[in-house]
Amino acid sequence: DILQKIENVILLSLLALITVLSARLLSYLSIQLDLLPSVVLIYLVPHSLAVLLSVILFGGGAALSIGFWGSFATAIYFDQSFNVFVLGILTTVTATTAARNVHRRSNIYRAGLLIALVNFLFTFIIYIFDQQEITVLGIQLLGALISSIFSASLTLVLIPLFEKLFGITTDITLLELSDMSHPLLQKMAIQAPGTYHHSLMVATLSQNAAEAINANSLLVRVSAYYHDIGKLAKPEFFSENIQNNENPHDNLSPHMSALVIIAHVKEGLALAKRHKLPTPILDAIEQHHGNGLIHFFYEKAKRNILDLNSDEELNEADFRYGGKPAESPEMAILSLADACEAASRSINKPTPQKISNLINEIFEQKLNDGQLDYARLNMAEINLVKKSIIFSLTNMLHGRVPYKNNENSSDK
Repeated sequence: DILQKIENVILLSLLALITVLSARLLSYLSIQLDLLPSVVLIYLVPHSLAVLLSVILFGGGAALSIGFWGSFATAIYFDQSFNVFVLGILTTVTATTAARNVHRRSNIYRAGLLIALVNFLFTFIIYIFDQQEITVLGIQLLGALISSIFSASLTLVLIPLFEKLFGITTDITLLELSDMSHPLLQKMAIQAPGTYHHSLMVATLSQNAAEAINANSLLVRVSAYYHDIGKLAKPEFFSENIQNNENPHDNLSPHMSALVIIAHVKEGLALAKRHKLPTPILDAIEQHHGNGLIHFFYEKAKRNILDLNSDEELNEADFRYGGKPAESPEMAILSLADACEAASRSINKPTPQKISNLINEIFEQKLNDGQLDYARLNMAEINLVKKSIIFSLTNMLHGRVPYKNNENSSDK
């Protein structure tokens, strides 16, 4: 998946050159300009820089590949040095492990300190074998510390730059977007409280379902927060915000109602771009309905034609969303959770059996309509997602034992 985009290939190529170019620069400073002692040279090479960037931007697999390549190429550059190769591999494994689930920028410094500790251990082992002077050991330890801190600091600087230039969204950015004080989420909470609550419920359903099939639960949770921001344009036209007010769709034709509902996807995309939300959020807005049919207004239009005995031909395309079907497991989970949560609100006196029947119907409908054809999910995973959503909704909508009023109580 990573290598399918030319931008990713270019970025990986740049990352692969970082360690070798750094080694060459340090060699020049040491040999040509005599600014650095040769005994500290291999410890100053920032082996962890490319690895930290790779694991945060692309994941552990890419980081291990880049780290192995950097270690091998640098070892060749330093006259086939086995010590350089081992140091590079140890740093690669440590950096990949320490930064694999980094969700906060401050955690990168913790990863840097762990890398420094491993480098210290390696330096001590080499010192035991080589029996060098204690001053040399001190210089080498200082070099290892400087290299680790430099790599962690430069990683923090380069991540936002690479995200912007190459259109990559890291878990760090997603976690920042999950802050409920974001202006768009605050605006939704005030102007469309029903949609806000719906988004929170969809986020919970989606996250649980993603964890059930080992998909990216953070991505799907944050996407759920923002997937319906387009409803801010006309919140009063969506059922979750109508409450006890008059339904505005009663005065509209089914075609006009469908246009209003369909428009929230375009409105959401425009709003997301205005607020510079990353590509995965744009995908969530566009794909959470796909090109699915708005069944309620389509059936209402069919009934109107029958009641009027009209010869009018109903165009199904007028009642379909203009988005794309889900193209990843995360977007498919979001689409399913969104439909299930919305439909569950219509259940009168919900029971586990009623909830299960409704969810089975929605999943069958999505499958038959082709909304999961490109989601890269097999039937076993789809069934796991279904079970997770049924379980979560059953617990969310469970009934309560009625409390008896205490007639003698003063709290009424």
